[in-house]
Amino acid sequence: MAIKEQSASGLSPYEIIFSCSVCQATISEIYSESESARGIRDGRSPDDRVVTKLWLTECAHLTCVEHLEGGGVPFHPAGEQPRASCPLCATEKDDKQLKRLYAIRGRCKGEYDEPIPAAWFDTPPVTLGGSGPGMEALQFQYLQLIRYGTEMFLKQQQDKKLLKDGQENLDAFQRSHDAMENRINDLKADIIKLREKEAELKRLKEKEPAIRHYLGVVSDLAKENDLLKEQLTILGYAVPKTNYAYVNDKNPVHTMPTEEATHSIRTEDMGTSGSPRRPEGDPNGNENQTRGGYPKSSSSFTMAGSVNPPRGIDPKATQVDFKAP
Repeated sequence: MAIKEQSASGLSPYEIIFSCSVCQATISEIYSESESARGIRDGRSPDDRVVTKLWLTECAHLTCVEHLEGGGVPFHPAGEQPRASCPLCATEKDDKQLKRLYAIRGRCKGEYDEPIPAAWFDTPPVTLGGSGPGMEALQFQYLQLIRYGTEMFLKQQQDKKLLKDGQENLDAFQRSHDAMENRINDLKADIIKLREKEAELKRLKEKEPAIRHYLGVVSDLAKENDLLKEQLTILGYAVPKTNYAYVNDKNPVHTMPTEEATHSIRTEDMGTSGSPRRPEGDPNGNENQTRGGYPKSSSSFTMAGSVNPPRGIDPKATQVDFKAP
């Protein structure tokens, strides 16, 4: 019976046989990302070579370099084989004796250490076309092992893909979870702010009747203020005008006066000495006059609150402004 070198899955017997005895990684997987030695020499290969990642122990076990103690081959004298404990024997037999290691980088001559026989890379190493009972049994067992190894390799590849997809989904879920946590924290902060606003609104609601009351009398107060300003103007005070109109918080029209109110006394009511002139018809200066020469309020104001200008004052006369005392 002829043995096919390549199976239907694309995996050759060479791939199955030369796989790590610890993690079952095939030789093509181990060297899928080749690394250059970059001048580091081991005495057995040229400078520009692939870094050895698969080693054959003298107890006939294959191991990846990362399974060796320390994660790599220990330093050794030039011309000698490196020595390290076999990870498989250490696990299964608790055997940690140092054993010689032989490098394998491929199946062609020069890609493996010379002490390894070339027949080890022939699959199968002998012809299985004989008709004897022993040869038929060897052929049957060899094919069964190859078939089993191929199927297990395919299942392992599927499991790796599922594991990778699951890890990606887990990472995406973790990112989504973190985003939701941040959103929850933001909402909690908003709730705290809303509670503060709610308390402020409650205080304003309690004061709403008083606020509405005072808002209702603002119009009357403005009218009374305008009336009093008119009376002060008649008396000679320079009263600034105030605009109480409201537009919005950013552009208010309401402007308050910034200068102190001033009042004027006509020059014709001033004597040569600068003192106020006495009203006509009062030679002694006592009638209808208060201290300082100003008219009494009883003769100047009516019950309705209007102002009667003093006698002898010409509204068109020149005025002199000065600060109110």
